[in-house]
Amino acid sequence: MGSNLLLIGLCNLHVVHNGFKSGLSSASWHVENICTEIYSWFKQSPARKEDLVDTINEFNDLMEKTLLYFTITRWVLLGKDTTRILILSKPLCDYFLDFLPTTKKVQIQKNDKYDKIKSNLASNFKQEGLLIHLLHHDLTRLFSTVLMKFLKYGSDLLNLCFKLSEKTRTELSGLTQRERETFFNNVRKIYHGTVQYFQSNLPSKNGFLRDVQILHHSLKDVRNADQLIRVARAVPHLLKRNEIDSLRDEWLAYSLEIIDEKWVINKKEIDSDGNGCIIYHRIDFYWNQVSAITTTDGRPKDPYHFTRKRRC
Repeated sequence: MGSNLLLIGLCNLHVVHNGFKSGLSSASWHVENICTEIYSWFKQSPARKEDLVDTINEFNDLMEKTLLYFTITRWVLLGKDTTRILILSKPLCDYFLDFLPTTKKVQIQKNDKYDKIKSNLASNFKQEGLLIHLLHHDLTRLFSTVLMKFLKYGSDLLNLCFKLSEKTRTELSGLTQRERETFFNNVRKIYHGTVQYFQSNLPSKNGFLRDVQILHHSLKDVRNADQLIRVARAVPHLLKRNEIDSLRDEWLAYSLEIIDEKWVINKKEIDSDGNGCIIYHRIDFYWNQVSAITTTDGRPKDPYHFTRKRRC
C-alpha cells in the first residue's frame, strides 16, 4: 500500500457474507455445487439450451428460460441462482430425469456430471412419497442443531461453534478486538433469533406429528401401540370405535411379523464419491406389502385395520 493511503479496515460486508457462506458450507446441502453443475451443463451447448427451452415451454411459455451464471467468488448471488432453479425445478426434473434418459442415452452414459445432477434433482425435487412420518424428527433435529451452536448441557452459553473459512478467518484477524466481539455478538443474536423463531413456529409440540412417526418401519414394536391408537383417534372418520378397540391386538400381531428387508430397502449403490448409500422404498410401498401378508398356507390374513385405512 502507498504510504499516503489511510487504512480504515476491511470490508465488513464481505465478512458478513463469508460468515453466512461458511455456515451454509457446514451443512450437507451443497447448494452452490448444484447451481454450478446445472449451469455448466448448458454453458457450452446451444443444443442443450434449446432442448431445455422446449421443455420449459411445455410447462409455461411465460416462464423464465435462462439459468443464472454462478461462481463461488460471487457467493452473494447464490440466493438469486437458487430462486431461479426453484422456479424451473419441474422443467429441470423433466429434462434431466425423463427427457435425457429417453432421447439422449448415449450422451449421459457414464457421465459423472450428469449422475451428480440427476442425484441432486431426484433427492431434492422429485420426492413425491409420503413423508409426514419424518417431519417431526427432521424439524426437531434442525432445531437442536441450531440450538447446540451456542448451548451445552445445563444451558450454559458457549462461544459460537461454527467453522470459518480461511478467507473469513484472515479478514477477521484484521479487525480490532472490539470489532471482532461486535461481529460475533451479532452472529450470536442471529442464532438466538433463529432459535426463538423456530421455537415459536416449528410444530415440535404437535402430538399428532410425533405419534404419526409410528408409520416408520423401525418402530414396529408392541410398546408403541398407544401411538397408533392416538393417531386413529385424531383423524376424523378414520376408524369406527370397535375398530379402534381392536388396534392394540392387531399391532401386537404386526409387531411379531417377520418383515422382508426388500420391503424397506429398494437398492444399495455407490455414489460418485465412492461412498455406499441406501435407497429406501416409499413408506406406502412398505405398508402395501404389510397389508398383503398371507398365512403359511398362502391364504390372505385378515387385513389390519390400520393398513386398510392407510390411504386416508
